[in-house]
Amino acid sequence: MSEYLHQLEVFNDSAQAQALAFQMDLLERRLRLKTLRAQRL
Repeated sequence: MSEYLHQLEVFNDSAQAQALAFQMDLLERRLRLKTLRAQRL
């Protein structure tokens, strides 16, 4: 995550930063879902 945050700081509010933020959101959502599924087992 720190690598992605650093890249966001570098790119500022560019289109690349927005795309990276979107990817981060997707990754975080996937990780949360996997964690919830693992806790249910």
